[in-house]
This record gives sequence, structure tokens and C-alpha cells, in this order.
Amino acid sequence: MVRSKTPLETAVQLLRRRDYSIAGLGKALIDKGYSDEEVKVVLDRLIRERFVDDLRFAEDRVRHLREKGKGRLYIASWLREHGLATEQIHAALEEGFPIEDEAQLAKKLLEIAACSSNDVGATLRERQRRYRRLVSSGFSREALEACGYGDEGT
Repeated sequence: MVRSKTPLETAVQLLRRRDYSIAGLGKALIDKGYSDEEVKVVLDRLIRERFVDDLRFAEDRVRHLREKGKGRLYIASWLREHGLATEQIHAALEEGFPIEDEAQLAKKLLEIAACSSNDVGATLRERQRRYRRLVSSGFSREALEACGYGDEGT
């Protein structure tokens, strides 16, 4: 197979579009047909020259997902799926989304939901719906308790 681009050129082209984790960029290059050895050489160079940096990637994703209203559990899971190590995930979350901030975001989202529903005295069913929404967005038990929720949204 004759390739028109080197693995380095392909990697740089991918990085122009968006940031990647090291594992994510490696997978993208493998998917494009480059050998494990070619990918390793390119990744080593890009890491050395700081074109890819897992901690920077994690911090950026934490900021972005937090702004989209996602909780710490969701963010940690997303980062894990993209090949980041547990230590990097914890460091990025502690730096960019402390537990106290998660509770404040959960409260803010609940206030927005309460205002948009025109429901001053939320029914049990409404409270449970809001609870499920926060859980599905990956908010921790601590954040939910700070919002006045116990088990099952009551």
C-alpha cells in the first residue's frame, strides 16, 4: 500500500482539528493503517515536543464537560474511556472541578430546572426526575446530598 502522507503528517493533521489523548491519537493512527512501530515513533516525538499531553488534554476536557453540566463521575468515566490513567484523571478533576464546585453546579442546575418548570413546590415525582437527571449526568453522592437528596431522589 502506497501512502501519500507520513504518520507524522497524519498525526499533525489530526491535531489541527482537535486535541487528542496519547492513546486516542495512537488509536487514530493505527486505524489509518500505520504500524505499531510507526505510531510509537511518532507518539514519542509528539510527546517530547509537547504536541500531545495527557494532563493538558484531561484539564481541557474537564473544563468543557463541566461547562456542559456534567458531574465528576461522568467526566472521570469519559476520560478513562479515552485512555487516561487514574492519577491523571484525579489530578485534572482536583485542579479543574473540586468536589465543592460540583455541589454548587448541581444546585445551580436544580434552580434552573425549578424555574423552567414553574413548579414552586416540587412534587415527589418531580424531585425524583431531577435526581435521576443529575445521576445520569454523573454527579456524585456528595453533590446530591448537598442538594438535599437522599437515596432514590427523596
